[in-house]
Amino acid sequence: MPQRNNFPYALKKTDISRTIELLFRSQKNSYGGINMAKRVLLFIISLVLIAGMGTFIGLKVHKMQNTQDQLNAQAQAEAQQEAVVTSTPTPTPTEAVTSASSVTETPTPTPTETPTPTPEAVAAGISIRGDSFDTDDADQSIGYPAKLQTILKDNGYDYTVEDNTWNMSGSLSQMALAGVSDEDIQNFISGHADKIAALGVEGSATETTVRDDVDQYKKDRDDLNYIPVICIGYYGGWGYDVSELVEQEKKILATYTNQEKYIVCGFYPDSSVVSINTDDYDNAQISAFGDHYINLSLHIDEAAYSEAGHEQMAQAIYQKLSDLGYLDANATAPAESSSDTAQSTEEQADAENTDATAA
Repeated sequence: MPQRNNFPYALKKTDISRTIELLFRSQKNSYGGINMAKRVLLFIISLVLIAGMGTFIGLKVHKMQNTQDQLNAQAQAEAQQEAVVTSTPTPTPTEAVTSASSVTETPTPTPTETPTPTPEAVAAGISIRGDSFDTDDADQSIGYPAKLQTILKDNGYDYTVEDNTWNMSGSLSQMALAGVSDEDIQNFISGHADKIAALGVEGSATETTVRDDVDQYKKDRDDLNYIPVICIGYYGGWGYDVSELVEQEKKILATYTNQEKYIVCGFYPDSSVVSINTDDYDNAQISAFGDHYINLSLHIDEAAYSEAGHEQMAQAIYQKLSDLGYLDANATAPAESSSDTAQSTEEQADAENTDATAA
């Protein structure tokens, strides 16, 4: 008895094979559709990329073309400008002269010369104070101050030389005449008697006190700004102690306003009266006054009281003034004081009266 099949339908072997084949074909057709879609999509994307790339390249080329056009236009403009400059003709000399003549010429101002300033005149005077090395009745016109005045004039220097010398007067009286205080003078006098006695000098041969007629010779000081020339001590008054003489010279110098320009003259005392160490004498003066000091004793070979001696003394003082640079060619002598003018007027009147009487 044949066996019964439990499936609702009985399948044949051929049916199964066909079914499998149909399924395979269906699956194959499905894969083929998918591949086709992918290809189409890739093709579209490629077209988009190609179009974008073409657009980018086109824009880039267009921009480069515009830039090149601008550069070409600029180069052309510069070339045209250079051509215009080159083509402009250079004016001939005649044209240049014509053009210059058409312009209104501005006259060149004449430079004003700066006047050379005239050196200001320097009021100048020299005050000689000390021994006159002469007698009381001697002619002052041949004294060494007057001789110095002549030498200055002859050399072109307009200086007034004021003669404040006083004959036969020691350093004490010379200080009093210059206005040194009585107190200072008394301080010097103290102890002089002992110094003189120790030296064996007679009192009558040296000054131990101030002359009692000093007030008769005092006058108003109009020489305070002058260059002082101090020459004291020949007749004593300093106890023959050279350090004291230096202090007395400084006292007289202090009465002047001008204490930077000055000369101190030394003169050894009479050796018949007192014997001193001349080296100590000069060394003390040089130590105190340096180049301002000059020893007149060493510059004369004539008698100090003679006119020739006065001439030599004046020449030595003039040379010292010159060496120290005190002389100024632009200096002018100060005007005469009222007292000097009055005295000159009185002397002139007396001379006229004398002439009238003689006539």
